[in-house]
Amino acid sequence: MSDEFNRRKDRIVAAGKTALFTEFNSGGDYALQTRRPHMDPRSPSDINELSAGAASDATLGADFGAIMTKFGGTIPAGGTLVDTGQNAGRFAEYAALSRRDINVVCIEEDPALYAKAQENLQNLAKTDPEAAARITLLPGPLAERLDELAANGHKADTITSIYQTHLKTDAQNQRDLAAMGNLAKASGASIVTMDLNRPYSEQTIQTIGDAYPGENASASFHEGYKAGLRGAYRVDEMEQVLAKDCPGQWQTFAPMPMGPAQYQAHFLPGNHIPPQGATPPLTLPATNEEFTWVREQMLGGFDRGASVANIAHAVGNVFNRLGSTYMANSPEIVYTGEDQTIVTQQAAPPPVQPEIDTSPLAVTIATLDDDTPADARPRQPARAPASPTAP
Repeated sequence: MSDEFNRRKDRIVAAGKTALFTEFNSGGDYALQTRRPHMDPRSPSDINELSAGAASDATLGADFGAIMTKFGGTIPAGGTLVDTGQNAGRFAEYAALSRRDINVVCIEEDPALYAKAQENLQNLAKTDPEAAARITLLPGPLAERLDELAANGHKADTITSIYQTHLKTDAQNQRDLAAMGNLAKASGASIVTMDLNRPYSEQTIQTIGDAYPGENASASFHEGYKAGLRGAYRVDEMEQVLAKDCPGQWQTFAPMPMGPAQYQAHFLPGNHIPPQGATPPLTLPATNEEFTWVREQMLGGFDRGASVANIAHAVGNVFNRLGSTYMANSPEIVYTGEDQTIVTQQAAPPPVQPEIDTSPLAVTIATLDDDTPADARPRQPARAPASPTAP
């Protein structure tokens, strides 16, 4: 491992620890009681930076890799993935490179992102024409295109919504999720959603937003990321939205709480999931060691010895009270084979721990790295603050 990688890794872990302790010590910010959708128009430079950051060997490649590793096997051999965009077609590209047997339909409803997606697809055709030929780009509006696919009997095995919901109003999300549900019902497709999780403290947003998405990102890109955190649903809120707007047997995944459960994913199983091992192996695009590490971290697969994952594991009961999901309780996809359906195998619940001030958490904190502040001790989980009173 390079010194640069170790420096970046240490910086990310330190930011996660700081954010985690901030959440526990904060009473919660009134402004974060409700989400504020991030609907600011993107400048051409923002579009270009988003596209670059979402390349297979860049920042969002780690996120895409986690999704394909976790859910890529739910697409049958020769199947079709329908992606709902918002990343200039980059996830469609990543999926086509990761599964050489599938076709991908990508809907980009933002005109600027659609134009950038066309440019990216043209560039891919020069370097990997076979992969590019399996990608179909469609312009928005998203709900209308999804309804057209359903009405036309278009094949769909899995539908993905990645970093979508924080950008839109509740009404827009309601319309889009209903259309995804309509296509899933017509085609038998599974649905995967992934987005951010809104923290309780603005200080947490600043800490996380300064550490991600990368040191080379512009100030504008970092601010957009922070706005995305403010616009995100919390895990319990997202579960309620899905139950209302796209009902079904949803499974919740919070694979890696980097800080206070920054990411969340939800999965609605469809009718086309193949038996385990019945699909070609993944061929994830190569990336650097930092993004490979982040991908494994998101999957909960890196060393817990001095990581944020270890802290989250120790205080999982508090994460539940914060409206997040205890990591070890994330359901595992279990393939049943013949009937091509899946069931949820829930991990055994953790043993009941005493109150925080006398629990093993104190031992965990005492053994953290020297960079942990001596007075950084969680007291109580964040509580929803009272409404401000008139002077």
